[in-house]
Amino acid sequence: MESSPRRGPAWPWVLGASLVAAVILVANLVVADWASRTGEVAQLVRDIKVSESVMTKATNHMAEAIKAAGESPTPAAQQKLLDDLRKISADSATELRVAGQKIITLRLFPWQRPVWNAREAYVAHNAAWQAFFDGGAADPQTLFVDHPDIESTWLTVVELLPLAVPRPDPYDLAERINAIVVDGSQSDSGAAAEPGTPALFSTLAALRNAS
Repeated sequence: MESSPRRGPAWPWVLGASLVAAVILVANLVVADWASRTGEVAQLVRDIKVSESVMTKATNHMAEAIKAAGESPTPAAQQKLLDDLRKISADSATELRVAGQKIITLRLFPWQRPVWNAREAYVAHNAAWQAFFDGGAADPQTLFVDHPDIESTWLTVVELLPLAVPRPDPYDLAERINAIVVDGSQSDSGAAAEPGTPALFSTLAALRNAS
């Protein structure tokens, strides 16, 4: 009677299957982490653009108010200019608080530190602008002085926001972030300045003679 062939130990097969399962699990975790980070950064970019649009709109309206007042405004034009600046500042501060709160409450996974850092940097920048407009709403004279915290927080955003971009980047988030950085970091003359930093304050200096 022939004996049945001896089977080898089963552990190599078990070990191999376990390794394959571990690789698949790790791959799934990596993909899930990438997908979540991509979604987080995409939403952060959208929210930042909303916030930046408030700042741009406000500075454009301020420039229009200055132009309408003229170089030598009458007392009535001077008062209207100051009233306009107060209203622009108050409205903008309110809009920025809404935009900032949306960014603050954006849900992020705790291990996505580059995204957290970028978000915190922009929240600080948004808050600096809120303070700027709050001051203008209370007293337009505060618009005539430098607010270095606006520029310093912006420089931190410029440094940290690009680091949040996931790799790979099929949705061109890096390009969208670069557009935000470029738009926010150059004045019409090409000088480095975000609207609201030295370039804006130079424009608002024209109000000294009107106030």
